[in-house]
Amino acid sequence: MSAEAGRGAGARPAAGPREPGAAEPGAAEPGAGEPGAGEAGARVASGGRRVGRLAWSRVNGFARTRRALAPWIALFGLLAILHLGGAAPSTEAYGTSALVLLPVLAWQVKLVLDAEPDGQRLLANVAVGGPFREVLAGLLAALTPAALTIAVALVFPLVIGAIKNPGSLTGLLFGLWIHVLSALTGLAIGAWSSRAVSPDLGRATLTLVGGVVLVLALGSGAVDPLGWLVPRLTASVKAANDGSLLDVTLLGLHGLAWISLALAGYTRTRLTTRP
Repeated sequence: MSAEAGRGAGARPAAGPREPGAAEPGAAEPGAGEPGAGEAGARVASGGRRVGRLAWSRVNGFARTRRALAPWIALFGLLAILHLGGAAPSTEAYGTSALVLLPVLAWQVKLVLDAEPDGQRLLANVAVGGPFREVLAGLLAALTPAALTIAVALVFPLVIGAIKNPGSLTGLLFGLWIHVLSALTGLAIGAWSSRAVSPDLGRATLTLVGGVVLVLALGSGAVDPLGWLVPRLTASVKAANDGSLLDVTLLGLHGLAWISLALAGYTRTRLTTRP
């Protein structure tokens, strides 16, 4: 009798009927142990901050070298030659400026990407969490001085009175657009000529100079259909001078598509090539 009582006292009470949809006792909650949206978002934000810090450190490292001065000397020299000869309409002045500065922009990108030693670039892969983020940080770093170059190219002719219609918002917007398109084209050309992709000096020089020459020569549309193989910057300037907004838009979209393909190819090459 006492043994049965002891067993009854130590027995677990019978569980009552569970409600429909209730979880089994001791079962893990749905989603437990799986990363939530908040955790994934925090990882993305952390990765973005690391990419930003690496890009900024590369910009600082490049700015402290004497090589950073050469593109700026070329920039002001070309702008002075271009604009001190007399005033011109805004679309013509800004369009010509964007074409003339393309080699400077591409050269500047190459200098930024080549400023970091190869060994340090390998360490950066680990620091930011992978090669893709390292490539992205390099492209962002290369765009930073390009943005300053665009700002100078837009303000310089206004300061010296080289624009006949300085109050034209349309001309200023076109100037911003064509310089951004030129800078992105220079980003693609400069990236392909960088040491990480073109380690040989001859190959890098051919890529840089050849890319700029092909864009300026074929981009006028004088040798169609070959002109569609490159961003048609020269044709865009001509269309703006003729007042054809539709042509400027279509040529700009074509240029953005070319730039996207070129940068995607550069990124893929960087990710699949052993350093």
